[in-house]
Amino acid sequence: MFSSIILCGGKSRRMGRNKAFVEVDGKPMIQRVINTLKQVSKNIVLVVDNKEKYTQIKGNDYIEIIEDEVKDFGPVEGLYMGLKAVTTQESFVCACDMPFISSVCIEELFKKIVDRNVDCVIPKFKCNSYPLHAFYRKELTYRLEKAIENNQRRLKDFINSIRAYNVKSFDCGIEDSVLSINSLDDLNKTYLKE
Repeated sequence: MFSSIILCGGKSRRMGRNKAFVEVDGKPMIQRVINTLKQVSKNIVLVVDNKEKYTQIKGNDYIEIIEDEVKDFGPVEGLYMGLKAVTTQESFVCACDMPFISSVCIEELFKKIVDRNVDCVIPKFKCNSYPLHAFYRKELTYRLEKAIENNQRRLKDFINSIRAYNVKSFDCGIEDSVLSINSLDDLNKTYLKE
């Protein structure tokens, strides 16, 4: 069994408002992500920049909401806080703006990390990696703490310093699962694609 960590610390500049609560098919993106993760996770940790912005999250009995200790540090801090909070050895980490995240894809990735002696498992296709739709091991907590102390802000640089495994072949609809909605233009393109 694994935990899930949702990172919600971004500024949503391109969206112009908190993108976690932008609706897709009648539901806020964050609620769509939570509903999917509840199907497969032992528990969910929501890492936010400010708890007051997330008081309307439904399912709080299943969700722990924690704040970044170091404000405006980025996903390295969010990953650190999330892994520090979980009790499981493996955690699925995603962003709050992935409304089409797939439980089938998550379970497929979980099998990859369980079967390998690696620190994280990341989808990679069409020359792109998706570190915010990936599994990480709890044992990375100490290394993340050191990265923050050394002002290492870029998640990509951190991943290059650990044993990462890129998954390049999937049986699930990975392209939809990793899709993040960062702007109203992204949202419009998503609906035009259908």
